[in-house]
Amino acid sequence: MANKPKYKKAEFEKAIKGSRGLKSVVYGRIGCDSKTLERYLETYPELKENLKDERVTMDDFAESKLFELVKEKNPAVCIFYAKTRMQRRGYVEKHQHEVTGKDGSAIVINYKPEKK
Repeated sequence: MANKPKYKKAEFEKAIKGSRGLKSVVYGRIGCDSKTLERYLETYPELKENLKDERVTMDDFAESKLFELVKEKNPAVCIFYAKTRMQRRGYVEKHQHEVTGKDGSAIVINYKPEKK
């Protein structure tokens, strides 16, 4: 006879609500370990979807705060936004690296093709 599950699916559903999609919050609320949570997420795909929805909600919230800071003309946030969201408009950082030989001298490459 199979063991009766220690936790109910409804407990996980309740714990996921308002968790911001953070697994540690969910298993902390339940009082189980992370492996148990992972097992329930695999057993009940709808729980995994609920957790994903919570993360999307949190991402939307964070993005709304980002927009508020852009509206306030926060320079660091404006730069961050441009670098991460406006790349198609040319806001990208290009890193150039100069490679030199010893003590800044030219690099010399000696190449001798093998004879067949």
